[in-house]
Amino acid sequence: GVAVLVELAKKLRKKKNRYTYNCLFLPETIGSIAFVSQNPKIVDKMKYGIFLEMLGNKNTPALQLSRQGDTTLDSVADYVFRRRYKRFLKGGFRKIVRNDEMVFNGPGINIPMISISRSAGEPNHYPEYHTSDDNLGIVSENRLKESRDLVLEIIETLENNYMPKRTFKGPVFLSRYGLWIDWRVNRVMNQAAEQIMLRLEGDQSVFQIAQELNLDFKEVKDYLDKFAKSKLITKHYY
Repeated sequence: GVAVLVELAKKLRKKKNRYTYNCLFLPETIGSIAFVSQNPKIVDKMKYGIFLEMLGNKNTPALQLSRQGDTTLDSVADYVFRRRYKRFLKGGFRKIVRNDEMVFNGPGINIPMISISRSAGEPNHYPEYHTSDDNLGIVSENRLKESRDLVLEIIETLENNYMPKRTFKGPVFLSRYGLWIDWRVNRVMNQAAEQIMLRLEGDQSVFQIAQELNLDFKEVKDYLDKFAKSKLITKHYY
């Protein structure tokens, strides 16, 4: 978890982000309690949290939802996991790992915090846990990179999400604005274009549209950015 967070911090420092990120390296539980108690101004501004643990072993990738369970972060994380893994574990708050999420997402603080790990909770799947065999010998660099990229995709989805609001009435003459998608090049997006157009009332975000239509977020965003460039929608960030 620490190694992955270090690499994430390096990546985030090189980007122009809409949000501010605090990368916290803390001893379990007591470190989080100390941080929360000593940094009330920072904590009051925190929107979400992601807890990282045990990301280099061979166990099944696992997503533990926040206590709230229905935040945008929960939905985005579930979406990214589903598109990246054929098999993964998913559980409610405190059902897979029990750690610092109890502090940040606990009573009186309630910052929605998901947990991403390679679960120690699977029976007989992590015999090395809390033994001398739990060492670098069971850690894979490729799995660490995979975990880094997973979290980075979650963050980038949140960063690039916005609420599109149409400025047009009736169906758009797509080819006039260079918005027609050749079905021979991208059949999925060609067939989805009409459904996307019907979801621009300002009550669904780009992510929600991609999720509902089971489309790639980046493809939907790139497509809607072209609508914005032609002034067919306005972008509303939140």
